[in-house]
Amino acid sequence: ALQYVFFTLKGLVAIAVALYVQRGLLDYSALVKTYWPEYEQNGKENTTVVDILSHRAGLTLDDYPMERILNLTVMVHTRSLSISRFLSGGL
Repeated sequence: ALQYVFFTLKGLVAIAVALYVQRGLLDYSALVKTYWPEYEQNGKENTTVVDILSHRAGLTLDDYPMERILNLTVMVHTRSLSISRFLSGGL
C-alpha cells in the first residue's frame, strides 16, 4: 500500500515544483547546492535541480529500512553524504 502512496506523490511533487518555479522560488537549471548547501560533496557539486527531478543525479536506490526512509531528517543527511555514481546529467 505504501508503494501506491509514493507513486501518487510523484504527481503532487511535480505540481508543487512547477508552482515554485512559476513563482520564482525555484529554478530548474540552478545547482542543488543553491537550495541545499550540504548536498555539495562526494561528486555532486554540479548537480542541477533538473538532474534530481529527472533521476540523472547519479544517486542510487539503496536498500534502507522503511523507518529510515520516512524520517526526513535522517534521509536529508544520508542523501547529502551520498556519492554520485556518475556525472550529473549523464548516463
